[in-house]
Amino acid sequence: MDSLKFCCRPELPISPVARRILLMSGQDMTNTGQTSRLARNSELLVRAIVFSIVLGYFLSFSGSELLGQNNSAQNVKIALTRMPTQKGIDVDTVAPAEFPNCKQESNEEFYSGKGFMIVGPSQNFLRLYIREGSGSHWTFFKDNEEVYREIDTDGDRRINEYRWMGSAGSRWGIDKNQDGTIDSWKAISAEDVAQEAFEAFRTKDKARFLRLMLKNDDLQQLSLGSKAQKIVVDKVNMMANGIGKTLTAERSITRDSEYLSISGLGVSAVPKGKMGLGKDLVIYDNAAAMFKNGDKFRSIQLGTLVQVGERWRLLEMPVVADGEAVNANGGLFRNPTPDITPQPPNELMAAYEKADKALKTATGRAKEAAHKQRFDIMLKIIAKSEAEEKKLWNNMLASDASMSYSSKEYSGGKKLLQLLSKSEITEGYHDMFAWELVRLEGVGSEDNMALLDGMERFVTAYPDSVHSKEAYRQLALFSEFDSSPVETSLKWYKELVGRFPESTEGQFAEGAIRRLTSLDELLDFNGETFTKQRFSLSAYRGKRMVVLHYWSTVDQLSLADFEELIALRAKYKDELSIIGINVDDEMATATAYLKSEQPNAKWPNLWAEGGREQSPLVLQLGVISVPTTILINKRGEVVENEITVSELDREIYRLKRRER
Repeated sequence: MDSLKFCCRPELPISPVARRILLMSGQDMTNTGQTSRLARNSELLVRAIVFSIVLGYFLSFSGSELLGQNNSAQNVKIALTRMPTQKGIDVDTVAPAEFPNCKQESNEEFYSGKGFMIVGPSQNFLRLYIREGSGSHWTFFKDNEEVYREIDTDGDRRINEYRWMGSAGSRWGIDKNQDGTIDSWKAISAEDVAQEAFEAFRTKDKARFLRLMLKNDDLQQLSLGSKAQKIVVDKVNMMANGIGKTLTAERSITRDSEYLSISGLGVSAVPKGKMGLGKDLVIYDNAAAMFKNGDKFRSIQLGTLVQVGERWRLLEMPVVADGEAVNANGGLFRNPTPDITPQPPNELMAAYEKADKALKTATGRAKEAAHKQRFDIMLKIIAKSEAEEKKLWNNMLASDASMSYSSKEYSGGKKLLQLLSKSEITEGYHDMFAWELVRLEGVGSEDNMALLDGMERFVTAYPDSVHSKEAYRQLALFSEFDSSPVETSLKWYKELVGRFPESTEGQFAEGAIRRLTSLDELLDFNGETFTKQRFSLSAYRGKRMVVLHYWSTVDQLSLADFEELIALRAKYKDELSIIGINVDDEMATATAYLKSEQPNAKWPNLWAEGGREQSPLVLQLGVISVPTTILINKRGEVVENEITVSELDREIYRLKRRER
C-alpha cells in the first residue's frame, strides 16, 4: 500500500505567471549576442510581469468591492468580460458593442441570496453573481441553462471550487492553492472521467490524469478484501509508474483530436462476497473514451472504472486503439475466461515493486547495485509480457537506463543501452534504446556534431521509427541555425514530409519548405484575426507591401520590435501593411498586452490555438523562432523570408526605388 501512496502523489502545479517568467528566461538564453538589445528592454519586461500579476489578481476578485451594487453599467461590463477559468466550457457571450443592450436585474425571482443577474438583449440569462455568507460565486449560462460555476467559499476573493452543471456535466473540482488548476475532484461522473482522460492525453498533462486515478483514501471506502485489493493495487501502481511515458509517447492524439463520448458496458453492480468484496461495488466496465482525428474514429480504452462516493476512479493503464478494436482493458471483477493474454507473474511484479522501493531509499554505492537489480527484473518482465505491456516496459527501461547513467547513479547505463539495442529480448524495440543512446552521447559531447552525427546514423538505421520524426526535425533546424546551404535543410525537411506527412512534425516541415523556397515567389497565407475575421494575404496583392511579424508576449525581442514597426507604419502609411502573428498559448494574454502596452499598434493580429509548437500559423511556414519577420512586395512576392525589423526601413527604401 505504501507503493500506491507514493506513485499516486500528484505533481505540484506551477502558476501561469511563474511559467511565463520561465519561458522568458529560456528565450533569453537562446538569443545569444542580443544582450544589449535585451538590456534596452528590461523595463518593458518588468512592466509585462507586473501587469500579468495585477491582471490575474483583478480577475480573481469576486466580491461586491469590485461590483458596486448601484453601478449597473459597470457590473454588466465586468460580468460579461469575465470568462471561465477552466478551458473547454461553452458559455453564452456578448460582443462588447452589445453590452449597452444588456442589463442588471434582481436574482430573487429565480435564485435566492444577495446578488444580481445579467440579462442579454433577448432576455436570456448570461451571468449570475451571488453572495453566500462570507463567500460568493459566479454562474455562467448556455441557452438559459446553468452550465458552470466559480466559487469563493471562504470570502478571500479567490476562486477555490469549480462546478460543471446541466449539459456541461457534473464535475466539481477543488483548487486548494487557488492557482486556477484543479487539485482534486469532489465529484466526477464516469462520463466526465472519460473526457478528462482524453484531455490529459490531448494536452500531455500527467497531473491531470493522476487526479482521476484511485487513491489510498478510496480503498478504505471500497472494502475490496485482500484478493481484489491486490489486483487493483497492482493495476494502479502499474498505471502510476507508466502513465507519464505513455502520455509523452502517444502521438495519435493531437490538439486537433475531437472528443466524442464514453462507451462500454455501462454501470453495473458487483455483489458483496464475490472475490472477497466486503460490500457491493459499483463499476463501469470496458469503458472507453471515443474520439476522432478527422474522419478516423479511435478510442482510449480505460478498462474498469469504480465509483467511490461521488467520484469515479480509473484502475487500469489506458490503451489507445482504433475505434473498432476489441477493448484490451476491463473485466477486473468478472469471472476468468480461457486464453487470457499472459501477464507477468505476480512474483515478478512483487519483486519489481520491492526493487523500486529499495532504489528510492538507496544511497552511495548501494544506488548502483539497486539500479542493476531493478533493470534485471524489468528484463524478466519484458520476456514474460506481450503487446502493449511489452512496449511500455521497453520504453521505461530505455528511458531509465539513460537517466540513471546521465545522473551518474548507474555507470552501466550506457553499456546496457548498447546491448539492448541489439538484444533478442528487446527485438522489435531496438529503436527505443538506440534513440536514448544517441541523446546520451550528444549530451556528453562538447559540441553539437556528435549529436547530429548520431541522429543521422539513427535515421539511416530506423527511418520509420517514431523517434525519427524528432531526429529529422533537429537535423533540419540545426542546418538553418548553422547557416548551412539551404539545400541541406530542405533535404531533411523533405525526408520528414515524405515519411511522416500527417504528423505535426511533417506539417511543420512542409511549411518550412514553403518558407525556404518562397523568395521571389507569391506566398499564400491564411488565418483568423483576434476579432474572428478571416485573413488572406492574397487580398493585399497589387495594393501594398506587407510585413508579416511573428511575436509573443514572452519574447522580449519581438516586443522590442513594436516601437520600430509603429514608426514604419507612420512613415509609409498607405504603402505598407503590417500583419502581426501571435504565438501565445492564450489569445487573451496578447490582447491584454496590446491594450495596455502597445495602444498605437493599430494593425491586424492573427492567432490560433496551439502556441509556438502546434499553431497552424506556425506550421504554415515552419517558423522556428520568434521574432520572425517576412517582407513581401506590392506584387505579393517574398522579398526577404528572414529579416530583422531594424533592417526593414532600408529594404523598403530599396524596394521602392526598384519599383519606380
